[in-house]
Amino acid sequence: MFFIFPWKTDAPIYYLPIVTVAMIVINTIVFIYIVAIPHVVRDLALIHGNGLHPLQWLTSNFIHGRIFHLLGNMVFLWVFGLVVEGKLGWMRFLTVFLGIGILQNALVQIVMLGAP
Repeated sequence: MFFIFPWKTDAPIYYLPIVTVAMIVINTIVFIYIVAIPHVVRDLALIHGNGLHPLQWLTSNFIHGRIFHLLGNMVFLWVFGLVVEGKLGWMRFLTVFLGIGILQNALVQIVMLGAP
């Protein structure tokens, strides 16, 4: 049978995946918060075409549209985050995780400046 996700591995985990677990917990808490208080999305989500908002470059990394969006992202974060955090260490993994998200969101907002 063909599986898309890694089902098991013979590679033992020699470390505690602190950042991977923390990111899953933070994303889940933010999702629950947004479901409970939907109007906060306006302040946290990335706004296109209305100037540059550097705080949104960070906060929009933790926003997910629906439960299946959250679940899918958290499964992939767990599967790949374990490996990447194990190779890089928690500090570099956190730097890469947030750095890529911030740069991507900044680029999107810059490209979309002035868009309707």
